[in-house]
Amino acid sequence: MFNLDYRPFSFDEMAGQRGIIEEMKKRSITMDFPKVMIFAGPSGTGKTTLSRIITALLNDPNPIVHEDGTKDPNPESAISKAVMQERFLGDVSIHDASSMDKDALIKLKQTISMAPMYEKNRVVVIDEAQELSKAGKGATLDMLEKKRSNCYIILCTMDLDSFPPAVKDRCQIYNFRNPTPDTIFQFLFDFMNTKFPEVEATEEFFVKGLSMIANNSYGSVRRALQLLDRCLTAELFTVESMQLELYLYSEERISELVLKVLKRDATCVQDIMKYGISDFFYHSKRILMDAFVYKGLKVVKSGKTDALVSSLVKYQSLDSLVQKYVEMDVFNEEVFWYTLTKFFMERVERLPV
Repeated sequence: MFNLDYRPFSFDEMAGQRGIIEEMKKRSITMDFPKVMIFAGPSGTGKTTLSRIITALLNDPNPIVHEDGTKDPNPESAISKAVMQERFLGDVSIHDASSMDKDALIKLKQTISMAPMYEKNRVVVIDEAQELSKAGKGATLDMLEKKRSNCYIILCTMDLDSFPPAVKDRCQIYNFRNPTPDTIFQFLFDFMNTKFPEVEATEEFFVKGLSMIANNSYGSVRRALQLLDRCLTAELFTVESMQLELYLYSEERISELVLKVLKRDATCVQDIMKYGISDFFYHSKRILMDAFVYKGLKVVKSGKTDALVSSLVKYQSLDSLVQKYVEMDVFNEEVFWYTLTKFFMERVERLPV
């Protein structure tokens, strides 16, 4: 799969997180990385990818040095090959927190207290760190307090709030955010040009197809690459084929459904069900919020055109629907249908008896 076979292995190859990436590039000049870092954020935003780049760089004897002095791991070095192939060496290890029992944590604490035996630095990455038990998080605190000067610990988590303040206070925390559809589109465009220049895809695919993938990836580069993989494998190079085979909807099509909802046109319900209820919820929420911001501030977000958002703001029902979406916060199918039904009934309830 593309998200595994073509995982970025340099800072500039990553999509989004520009502030974090620029800081890490500057730190690479002097190799002054924090001894303990928490990478926190949604799935598919690059937490594990960045942790592996730093892991390889910390022990690479011959890194790539750029003109500005910044460094990237050398893909040909033994440590880089081991990290890319998930064959971790003696002083470099990546753990899945969900599979770590008490004995594994005790062993890890003992390992961290020892000086590196094979590499310059000992690097420990704990992925899905929110899955650590309460006792596991306590053991993590012990590790942070007893770490050695040449030992680095990186915790990757989707739930920063699950960690007690005592742990967070001892870490440098980096918050990862979902890349915008525009950022993902540019990443996919560059990816195609560098990795698959020989693919004879249509102009429609490069313009509308990649945009459709970006808009249907929920801010996850991982999901975007998974969808791109399917398109290239099955040669789905037209918007029609992508909609039919992958159930992807263009921004225009989603906007049409949102307009029907604002008009309280219940005929859109069948189309929403075909599209996917949870997918529609998240995509329509983004479009509605963009329109609401445009209505109040005249600012166009997410690369949308004035024409698109202005077609939504003329409906008085926009404020009411946005309020209901904000109250829902996260998707729940029963709550969604209840909310949508109540919204459709509002106009009827106001009619005279």
